[in-house]
Amino acid sequence: AAAVVGRTAATIRAEMSGIGKNAALGLGRFSTGLVGAVAGLVTFSAATAGARRALDQLGQIADRSDAAGLDPEVWQAVALKAQLAGVEIESTAGALEAFAKASGQAAEGRGKLLSALKATNPELLRSLQLTTSQEERLKLVADAIANAKSQAEAAALASAAFGDAGVRLVSTFRDGGKAIDDMVTSAKAAGAIVETELVQRADALGDSLDAANTVVSTQLNRAFVNLAPILIQLSQLTGA
Repeated sequence: AAAVVGRTAATIRAEMSGIGKNAALGLGRFSTGLVGAVAGLVTFSAATAGARRALDQLGQIADRSDAAGLDPEVWQAVALKAQLAGVEIESTAGALEAFAKASGQAAEGRGKLLSALKATNPELLRSLQLTTSQEERLKLVADAIANAKSQAEAAALASAAFGDAGVRLVSTFRDGGKAIDDMVTSAKAAGAIVETELVQRADALGDSLDAANTVVSTQLNRAFVNLAPILIQLSQLTGA
């Protein structure tokens, strides 16, 4: 990025040094060369701004999946399935984070989920306590929802596991834990989710992009400052 910016800035300086011999020639070169060089910087800046927005989105996926204790691909696939069922991304994110907290507490022998499962599904409680994988815990709860004897039982379990948004997520998990793997596979095949590796690289890529943006901004500001005297000169000459 710095090399590209350096070449563009050099073009600006070269155009500046050749302007002013006479008004007509100066104005012509200004309009065709100098503005084009500045436009190159502006275009590059706009492009990196677009990339910054994309990286910010990846950063949100990274943060949310980390808070839920899930692989980014799994988190995205579940969120997508829930969204197709009418559940907002924010609600799903909050529910998965709530489940991470609740299942962690249950594994430690405390919390509301522990109390609920002790009374309704002690076998599921034991299974949750025996695994440290959050993805596996999610699949265990999905299996329990799929095997519930009634819609009311499934809703109660989902509410205990996922909090306020739990009831709305019953349809997302009604096909059991194996369906979560299928969600990931189908979403990846459709190009609907971003690979885990790229999500995990978002922070590092963002830092590099920020550095490039700083260079571009500095060069662009310098270019406009250096252009000011020439713009004034051209304005005086053409107005005379």
